[in-house]
Amino acid sequence: MRQPSKILKQRARMTLLGKYFPSVCVVFLFSLISLLLTYLLDISGFSPAGDLMRQLSFWLMLAIISLLHALLSIGLTHYFFQMTLHAPFSFRDLFYGFTNNPDRFIIAIALRYGLPFLGWIPACIWYFRMPALLDSSARHILLLLLLVLFAILLNLTVLLFYGLSFYILLEQPDCSPLESMRISRQLMVGQKGRLFSLYMSFIGYGLLELGTMGVGKLWVRPYVEMVLIQFYLDVKGETEETPNIDS
Repeated sequence: MRQPSKILKQRARMTLLGKYFPSVCVVFLFSLISLLLTYLLDISGFSPAGDLMRQLSFWLMLAIISLLHALLSIGLTHYFFQMTLHAPFSFRDLFYGFTNNPDRFIIAIALRYGLPFLGWIPACIWYFRMPALLDSSARHILLLLLLVLFAILLNLTVLLFYGLSFYILLEQPDCSPLESMRISRQLMVGQKGRLFSLYMSFIGYGLLELGTMGVGKLWVRPYVEMVLIQFYLDVKGETEETPNIDS
């Protein structure tokens, strides 16, 4: 049965009831580690606008840091997945992606984010090669906007088709990354509009994060994670009774 977004959000709030403090704490730890990873890139001295070696070093380090961040995100999702299924959960779940067949998740991350990442490269290259925005012609700015729009549409397309692949990997330890993407594509038949609308409903929460300099993320991220997990379970028809996943 396909439940409306209102019901999915209500279930998410009920699941978090009495568990918001540990949820905020695990998101804080996630954010702290992510901030430290970003700081490493800042102090590395590498730049996308320097000589060729500095540029290559920058993109390589950015790819590594992005991979580590994605693995942490999988662990964060696992934490809330466990909570949703009333299974044991702890701060150690944040590192689930590093300790439970990480090769599966690394391949899945490469497949899920590789193409969208490549979509941003033309826009980045054009941005760093064009004159300063105030000195740029209308043609330069228009081309930059078109390249950014292309990257956004590519990211959105991949998200709507394969947005459930990580949940499938978490729930099915024997599932391969390619198989998880195939299952996600099948599950999302007729569901892409629902997922898009769900993401659009989070815009206000995103503005809240910006307005609080990111502090609001500590409270927003648990809720968003829970709602998306409820969407996944609803698409699978498992909102009433769901099997446990391995800790």
